[in-house]
Amino acid sequence: MKKILASLMTAAMLVPTVALAGPPRRLMHSDLQERKNVTYKPLCLDAEEKFTEECDIVIDETGVQSPQGHITNVVQWGVDDEKYDVATGIVGGAVGGTVGLGLGMASCYIVLPLCLTTMPLITAGGMGLGSGAGQSGAAYFTVIGDDKDGNRIVLEFKHTKARAVKKTAKSLIKTTGLAQGELKV
Repeated sequence: MKKILASLMTAAMLVPTVALAGPPRRLMHSDLQERKNVTYKPLCLDAEEKFTEECDIVIDETGVQSPQGHITNVVQWGVDDEKYDVATGIVGGAVGGTVGLGLGMASCYIVLPLCLTTMPLITAGGMGLGSGAGQSGAAYFTVIGDDKDGNRIVLEFKHTKARAVKKTAKSLIKTTGLAQGELKV
């Protein structure tokens, strides 16, 4: 018994404490500004027609600039969401259901008479939240238009972050005056 207590006390002394970490750094206004200006680089097609290479896409009043060319007259643009990953959704649902079941059983200790209601609801909620793991938030953009010489350019790129997808879609609407899928005549 003394050996067990001695080993537990030794292990407890090896665990770092908050005092060793030092005081927390305050969040400054400049930190918020740095986070605000974060840009996400989309992935462009490589030679094997796969979205692997990071590239710069600039959407401004002059059109859409990319490594493939500068589209000055956008005729149409569209967005397609990445396909739902069924395997990840199933695993996420199973893990969420397991965590939900554990929390539901814990709720039985707190609200015993309501356990027949709370346990299935919490379990189902965990499964629902877990199944959302199959959605990545990534989207494929296609921009069709002409360059200054009248040559037709089809630009394809992929954003992997949902925030960047929304920002790019808003920029395309503002710059082109076209809604998604609308054709300029």
